[in-house]
Amino acid sequence: MSQLFHFSDRGDIKLFHPRPPTGHPDSDPFVFAIDEWHSPLYYFPRDCPRTGFWPVANTSEKDVAQFRERFGDARMILAIQREFVEGWQSGHLFRYTFEMSDQWIDTKDHGCWVSQVPQKPIHVLRIEEFHSMAQREMCKVLSVEDLIPFTDQLRATSLHVSAIRHRLLPDFNGHPGTPVSPAQVSSKRS
Repeated sequence: MSQLFHFSDRGDIKLFHPRPPTGHPDSDPFVFAIDEWHSPLYYFPRDCPRTGFWPVANTSEKDVAQFRERFGDARMILAIQREFVEGWQSGHLFRYTFEMSDQWIDTKDHGCWVSQVPQKPIHVLRIEEFHSMAQREMCKVLSVEDLIPFTDQLRATSLHVSAIRHRLLPDFNGHPGTPVSPAQVSSKRS
C-alpha cells in the first residue's frame, strides 16, 4: 500500500483542510502531501530554506558522472545555508501519514500530491535526528556559505533542483515559486 506524508511543526492536527500555500494566498486550496522517495526534502524545520538536487531521466551523462564523482551513491543532495545548521541539528517535526486513495491527485511535480477534500491522517510520528534520517535514505546534507548562488549554479545543470523556502533567506530578492497545481484541477476552473 502506498502512503503519502505531510510534515509539520505541529503535532496536534486531526484533520487537514485544503488551503492555499502561505506564500500564495490567491492560489487554489489543497491539502499537500509528498511521496516517500521525495520526503527527505522535508527533513528540516519548516522555516529552514533548502535546496534538493538529484539526477532525473533527462539528466545528461556528464552531469550524472559529475554528481556520482562528487557524491558517490547518494540519491539526493540537500543543501542548507550554514546559519541554519544549528536549528536543523536540534529541530524536530511531526510526520503525518495518509493512505493513498483516489482523492489524491498526482501533480507530476516530483512527488507532490494534492487533495481538494479534507484528509485525516492515519498516523503521526515525531521525528528528529534529521541527519541520521537523511543518511538512511541515501541522502547527503551539505552546509553552504550562501544558498542563493549555490542554487543558481545548480540550475545551469540538467539535474533536478527543488528550492524550498528560499523566500525566507535574508538576501532573497526573487519571486516566490509557482505553487504546485495539477493541470486537471486548474483546467476545471477555466
